[in-house]
Amino acid sequence: MKKKLLLLALLPMLLAGCEFEPDSLNDDLSSCVAMTGYAQNYEQVFTLKHDCLDQPSNVFNKDLALFSYGASVANKDKDSITTFYRDMMFSCLEISKSYDVAPTKDTIAYAIGSRHVNRQNVVLVSIRGFNYGGEWSSNLYLGLEGDHAGFLQAANTLINDLDDYIKTYQHQNSKFIITGYSRGGGVANLAAKLLFEREHKLVRDENFYVYTFEAPKGCSEYRDYKNVFNIVNQADLIPMIAPEEYGFYRVGQDILLDNSNVEEVCKNYDESIVIPEFNPFTLSGEEVTQNTLPQGLIDILRTQSYGEQNIDTREKFVNVIQGTADYFLSMFMSLPSSITSKIGAALTEMPTMDVLNLIGNPEGIANFLKPFLDEAHYAYDDAELLSYCQKLSTFIVSGPGVGLIMLYGFFGDDFSRMIQMHYPEVNYPLLEAL
Repeated sequence: MKKKLLLLALLPMLLAGCEFEPDSLNDDLSSCVAMTGYAQNYEQVFTLKHDCLDQPSNVFNKDLALFSYGASVANKDKDSITTFYRDMMFSCLEISKSYDVAPTKDTIAYAIGSRHVNRQNVVLVSIRGFNYGGEWSSNLYLGLEGDHAGFLQAANTLINDLDDYIKTYQHQNSKFIITGYSRGGGVANLAAKLLFEREHKLVRDENFYVYTFEAPKGCSEYRDYKNVFNIVNQADLIPMIAPEEYGFYRVGQDILLDNSNVEEVCKNYDESIVIPEFNPFTLSGEEVTQNTLPQGLIDILRTQSYGEQNIDTREKFVNVIQGTADYFLSMFMSLPSSITSKIGAALTEMPTMDVLNLIGNPEGIANFLKPFLDEAHYAYDDAELLSYCQKLSTFIVSGPGVGLIMLYGFFGDDFSRMIQMHYPEVNYPLLEAL
């Protein structure tokens, strides 16, 4: 009897810690999210509909896709994603510690929460895909074999915490929405593959609803998982990384956005959106379109005719460029935007030949960067900086990088347009138009 009384006394405390709302709460809920834009931020209201889980997970659900998009783009910092979960009345919140540390290629930030939706318990897992600084370098941290090394560590970290969450709150029979944008989408896609490959499962495969957006490729083999949907804009470079030529894939089904009328669709969404005009050019006798440009850039980097240090295989990429890419990406993603803007402006103001001469001179590159690094109080080692400048210079001058530089003057606006294709203010109206 005393044990029963003790359990009754503790029950309110346990429930209070999890903040469960009653099953009868089946209203649609909304949250206003400030989406990170190419030139400015945009506010967009996202809705969790009470019947969003009524369809099986292997059926593409546009309402669920739009909600997942909101959960992904809201995950740009701890405050924003917490607000989103609270607005949508998710409780039992677990916010990873990575929001509170300086990002590196080894960090990953995510939020996990649960609630009842139409008498079904659902767990929402949102993986950060914005404002992650040095984490960006993990996109190019491939490793020599197996799944994408940069995403694999992140996915395993997420899965370990998700296992603990499931066991703590007894969510073995719940439904799970897993979502992420950009790098967050790549990690979500690989995490889904790892979860589905498990021999001993905590959750049935059909209870996972996985929606990724503009996700790079991280899986070393393709699997046709019917409840994994990858929303992809073909004019965006990021979903092409790492390339299939290196043996990388996304598992599940790619849902291709129709970007044939992207300017008008985006203008109707917000008339302030300006997308650089695309001016197709001819390369090797083949016309380049906005959808073939990303693959064209990858082909140039992998083509031996552009230099001795070609990276046509995964092994060559790792040996030739991976460490250098990691060094400079970690550096630039850690600098304040005001400093990177100054660096970009200084390079833009240089005549093309001066830029080529600078790139051919490792000491010149180091001396060019040092004042900006000093202004940002960025700690660096002189010898290490010079060493990586030497590797960068060799790759560009003796490798395929020179091909990109020679062509850049011909498709400067096209390149800017391709970068903008990765941003939410372009892909949200395209998703809405599906």
